[in-house]
Amino acid sequence: MTPTSHSRELPPTPEPGDLVAQPQAHVDRPTEVVCAVLLTAFFTGLAGLAGAGRGVMLAAAVAAGCAWSLVCAVLYARRVSLFQLWRRRWLARLRSARSPEALRATLAEGLPASLVHALEPQELARLQGIARSEERDAAVDYKGALGVAVLSFMAPLPILWPLLWVPDAALALRLLHGTAAVWLFLLGAWWARRCGLPPWLAGATLAVLAGLLGTASVWLRG
Repeated sequence: MTPTSHSRELPPTPEPGDLVAQPQAHVDRPTEVVCAVLLTAFFTGLAGLAGAGRGVMLAAAVAAGCAWSLVCAVLYARRVSLFQLWRRRWLARLRSARSPEALRATLAEGLPASLVHALEPQELARLQGIARSEERDAAVDYKGALGVAVLSFMAPLPILWPLLWVPDAALALRLLHGTAAVWLFLLGAWWARRCGLPPWLAGATLAVLAGLLGTASVWLRG
């Protein structure tokens, strides 16, 4: 009988924190963009209901975009900061683990349990060494927060062209909501692909919602 070899192929060992639930950019960013367009169309319609001209409606749209972009940036910074705080505490527990059992239990908080249980003692020691070599403090991601704010602010800009080029305020409002319906259909399909949902259904739903907003604004404005 041939002796069974104890050597086996393991997947590359990830660094601590790589598989932890981090801010989901593939879901968060499309969601923020879609909400930015919806909010801009909504508040522009409210300004139109009050009988405002193109200038006031444009100001309302820009104000809504600024407010939403600020909210998105703050939420992003808060979420990243909370994740970094958890990660620092997790790494500290990894550094201070005194036994393989304690190290496995701590690793299971941030890595899949099946992977943790498959690790050999030398792999555990390697992970603990990586944890000890990690930087103690991580800088706040100001660039990421700024990028989120800029993206959320710029997303609704394509629907605002009627307020700049169409002299009649009522017609400009209709064209704005029509453009919003097309833009939201495209964004909804993109968002659905990122989230694993049916693109056509999501795009059509958002387009219908934009159409309903436009219809209500035109009907109430008279």
